[in-house]
Amino acid sequence: MNRNSLALMILLIIGKTPVYGASCSELVDELKAMKQAQQVILKSLADNHGQFASSLDELATEVEMSNGKVPGPALKSLRTTAKAYRNRGESAQKQAQKLDQATASLIEEVQNCLAPQSSTVSF
Repeated sequence: MNRNSLALMILLIIGKTPVYGASCSELVDELKAMKQAQQVILKSLADNHGQFASSLDELATEVEMSNGKVPGPALKSLRTTAKAYRNRGESAQKQAQKLDQATASLIEEVQNCLAPQSSTVSF
């Protein structure tokens, strides 16, 4: 998903204003939309770490292949930084998965709490 789509999704969710007397089913739908936007945002953030790490690796490779002399410690530093960002990206992906599971669990709890209310409504 590109940045424009991400921005549009965020604006749609942030732009939603609570409506007085909104139905419970709409609440569940909004929570599901929030979860989807959350997934997109967190995936994008986690992917940025990996992209930065790859850029550093490419830079280090180009420097190694160039005819100029670059100190070994500088190349090692580039590789170490790339590895650190790659690890951060992997950690961010794991955290995003945990948050996704927690959000799904919360949505299910809300849905279960609301279900008995909607079935016992009498006129």
